[in-house]
Parts: sequence; C-alpha cells; structure tokens
Amino acid sequence: MLKSNFLNLIHKLVLFITGRHYQLDFVTPGNSPLFAISRKQIR
Repeated sequence: MLKSNFLNLIHKLVLFITGRHYQLDFVTPGNSPLFAISRKQIR
C-alpha cells in the first residue's frame, strides 16, 4: 500500500512538471515507472 501511494505521488509529480500523461507507462508490465519516464523524456 505504501509503495502504491509512492508511485502515485511520483505520477502526480511527473504530470505536474511535464503536463503530459504517463499512465500507460505506469501500467505496462516489466517497466519500472522511473525507466518509463526517463525513456519518454529522452525521446
């Protein structure tokens, strides 16, 4: 439960900073949220 809240907080922070939606990356199996975020920022 704590981990879920932490990921949710990261998600909200990313949405606040970028104004984009990363929800699909957060629910994609095998990808950590940080990896998904960094991959999109590089591209």
